Amino acid sequence: MADEDALVPLADAIRGLRGEIVRAMSEGQDADVRFRVGPIELEFALEVGRKKDARGGIAFWVVTLGGGGERTSATTHRLKLVVTPLGPDGDVLVTDPENERPE
Repeated sequence: MADEDALVPLADAIRGLRGEIVRAMSEGQDADVRFRVGPIELEFALEVGRKKDARGGIAFWVVTLGGGGERTSATTHRLKLVVTPLGPDGDVLVTDPENERPE
C-alpha cells in the first residue's frame, strides 16, 4: 500500500468537493452573474485495502499524485464518478467572486 501521507479516504475527497461547491454557492448568492453547475466528472486513482480496526471491512483510498507524476501499481485502480450537484431548491448556482461587480 502507498505511503499513508499520500492516501485520502474516498469519502473525504467527495466531502471536500461538496464543501467547495457550497462555498462557491454562498459566495455567488447575491452576484448578478451566476453559473449553473452541470455534471462534474471526477477521476480517482484508488487503492483498496482492509481497515485495521475492530470492524475490519474494506476501505477505498484516493492516491494523491504529487509533483505531476503518476503512480502506477497492480493495486491501484481507476474510478470515474459523474455527479450532478443538487441544492435544496434544485439546481446549484455558483459564481467566481473575483469576477463580481464592485459595489
